[in-house]
Amino acid sequence: MKYSLYLLGLLTVIFGVISYELYSQNQKLNRIVYANYTNELANTSERMNHLRNAVHQSLLYNDEVALNEELSTINRLSSEIKQSINQLPIDDSVRVEWSHYLTRLGTQADHAKNDTTGNWHKVMALASANIDELVQAWQDTSFQLFAMNGKVKDWDALHEGKPVQAFAQHANLLSGYRETDFPLTASESDEEKKRDLQFLMDKEITKDEAVQRIQTLFPQIQGSTMTISRNRDSSKYDFYHIQFVKGARIGYADITVKGGHVISFLLERPVSKEVKSHEQIKQSAEQFIQNAGFTDVVYTEARENHTAWHFVYTRKVDDLLVYPDSIQIKVAKDTGEVIGMNAMEYIQKETIPNHKTVPLDVSTFFQSNVTVADMKQIVTNNAHKEPRICYEIIAYRNGAEKNAYRIVIDAESHNVQKVEALT
Repeated sequence: MKYSLYLLGLLTVIFGVISYELYSQNQKLNRIVYANYTNELANTSERMNHLRNAVHQSLLYNDEVALNEELSTINRLSSEIKQSINQLPIDDSVRVEWSHYLTRLGTQADHAKNDTTGNWHKVMALASANIDELVQAWQDTSFQLFAMNGKVKDWDALHEGKPVQAFAQHANLLSGYRETDFPLTASESDEEKKRDLQFLMDKEITKDEAVQRIQTLFPQIQGSTMTISRNRDSSKYDFYHIQFVKGARIGYADITVKGGHVISFLLERPVSKEVKSHEQIKQSAEQFIQNAGFTDVVYTEARENHTAWHFVYTRKVDDLLVYPDSIQIKVAKDTGEVIGMNAMEYIQKETIPNHKTVPLDVSTFFQSNVTVADMKQIVTNNAHKEPRICYEIIAYRNGAEKNAYRIVIDAESHNVQKVEALT
């Protein structure tokens, strides 16, 4: 009898240990799945914002080179976002409608390059009028996923006919705009080459050093649960991909193995109603630039959306602004914290071109009703992606700021490289 009780007790303990191990393994798997989902959500949200900007900006340019660059961006991002959404645990109706909408948007951008009728401009204007609402709908849907806080069962329910109400509204909004924005349908295709960081010759850093570097620059992520991978085989250059989760705050950072250069950072978190002043927010960006050791850049541009300010800092060499060597900083309006950074272009220092510069007489180059408000020398890439010294001019037509333009002119040939309406 005692032996039977001993055996029963032993079996109970063994089964308990096995059950605990299985439970632990299941929880670990869930955390991995959750990390992958949240990373894909963060990446998709960032691309959505870039897509919105590209759609708006496609209506600014008259110059063919500048216009085609925006159209190529729209085409590429449409394809990338569609692929990302297909990998996310969202309601099927939302996935299908986004796929249809993005396909038509990318197709229209691709066809616009050879469209001499101007029809693409009307279609893109319609998309521009509606894309802000669509991106906001995506952010609302993303918030619903984040609110599930890693509960895989809740995500699974989305494929069992139990979508939340916001998803249905999202799908209906997409369906309506798809029909009004794009009267034509066709196939899409585009591919963008990745920038190559193989030239880096710096000493390699370890994973621990990469994490320390990220936490030093972005102290708000300290204490997060992190997943670190080394993208040695899937990229032309070697970098660490760090995903982090801290409650409702999630995001990622990419940092090169050679030298520990931070390529990009993005933090997604709930947004409060508080709004700091523009001066406070810009001061946060300036402090970050200083702490990060970017001593050779100057502030060149700022844009905003409803949740954040986006600042651009550009490398300055003597009197030249080297636009291809820029850093983008995203600062939250509510807290003033840096929630995004892209330094890909800055890391890849351009070689300053050594070509002749010819003085530009603006009094004869422009019409008499054009007033030049500012003129400086910059380095920017031409249509062949070659760095050129150019004149950047801010001009007003008829002396009115509502007719303001940014015009880039090659300093040697005086050919107009880019025209952008500022208002």
